[in-house]
Amino acid sequence: MKLLQKGIIIERETSMEDPNEVFIKLLAPFSVLCAEAQLMKLKLPLQADNKYTRNFSIISTPRRTKFDDLVNFCKKLLPVDIDTKTQSATFKRKDLARFKGGDAHVTDIATIQTRFFRDSHRSLLTYNLISHVEITVPITTIVSKQKERKGIDYLLSEGFYSAMFHLHDDDSKEKSKRDFLKHEWVQKYFATQPIDEVAAYFGETVGLYFAFVGFYIMWLLIATTLGIIVVLYVAMTEILTGSSYLTTI
Repeated sequence: MKLLQKGIIIERETSMEDPNEVFIKLLAPFSVLCAEAQLMKLKLPLQADNKYTRNFSIISTPRRTKFDDLVNFCKKLLPVDIDTKTQSATFKRKDLARFKGGDAHVTDIATIQTRFFRDSHRSLLTYNLISHVEITVPITTIVSKQKERKGIDYLLSEGFYSAMFHLHDDDSKEKSKRDFLKHEWVQKYFATQPIDEVAAYFGETVGLYFAFVGFYIMWLLIATTLGIIVVLYVAMTEILTGSSYLTTI
């Protein structure tokens, strides 16, 4: 009941394989997501031509240093394409047009409501909402009491529900994000990692992890290449000169 009061849409669906298995779907409308994002102080990217962005870029024009040149050089070596110039701000519902994808003059309302929040953001906001809902649990004692519990985690621990998981895109859709990541990322070994798409689907933490792993492996490959060159040089020197750099103790 409290979920309904907060605006969550609840659907009940029986499993086609097992009639005794029931799925409860929780859907958060756009207005509920906006309210929760403002409550969580979620940071979202601003519009590229936002007046706040322009003012900020005019004010913050530091002098170029050698460290900046080093950073730019490292960016070129990164095996991922990351936009480091995008600015973000704490989300506020009244300033929706300031944020990327929220301008009603550029994007229609239906697209804003379905595409403004990333899949990972929608999952995060919905989970945060159902994790803080107060649940009244009756306690059978000599004196009848009621105790307040919070969240879906309590219901899972007490066995009211067997599991909880986020809804994914249908694999039958040709242009789904899940299908894109499967064919353009998982099944390709020598390709640039789509970090933005990974972060949009799995969350920023997972996206940052794979960005770091890609950067780390790239530098390991450089060290490995140098090591192979040194080993080959030593081996060729031993063959040509007949001397050995290795001594037996």
